[in-house]
Amino acid sequence: MSKATPLSKTRIDEFKDNDFVNDIVQQLKEESELKGKIITSGVRTYDKRYLVAHDIIADGIRDTFKLENKADALDVSDYLCSFFDYLIGSHETEFIDNVIETREKSFINHDFMVGIGFVVLAKRMLDENIKIRRIRNILGKIDFSKDNEEWRKIKLVTKNGEVTELSRAKKIIAKYFKEIELEEGVLVD
Repeated sequence: MSKATPLSKTRIDEFKDNDFVNDIVQQLKEESELKGKIITSGVRTYDKRYLVAHDIIADGIRDTFKLENKADALDVSDYLCSFFDYLIGSHETEFIDNVIETREKSFINHDFMVGIGFVVLAKRMLDENIKIRRIRNILGKIDFSKDNEEWRKIKLVTKNGEVTELSRAKKIIAKYFKEIELEEGVLVD
């Protein structure tokens, strides 16, 4: 009798043929600055090898973009590749050179920020016709430091300074990036 190793939900999702989201994540893995930085297992090991887990960025794309056909998926994929190329290229210290050190003090390269927050931001920038190169201005207005009181106010961080449970953190970050005001690529206070 043959015994197969059961697949995790994450791996099953990756193999779905009819899920355009996984085609997009695959293109991000192969053709963007996220190459080698998307981990496929559900294991969350914070090291230099990755910035985001497959399931988190897939959920972010699935919840943010309306994908009705392959053409939609290709358009979104191309846009997100450009978005993440510019994001990572303009923040090399945080996303390439000092990933671990940055992650200790900041949420900018945390997986829920990359997979949810920045996907929501990308969609808003696309919908509002804000050029990708404006991302420096937008992110420059946000204090990503872990001790930023704003994170406590929106309940991303508990009173003890710990990040709230992941499914809740994803919702909080999505809401945060849906609600921040953008005006010609600059946050308005």
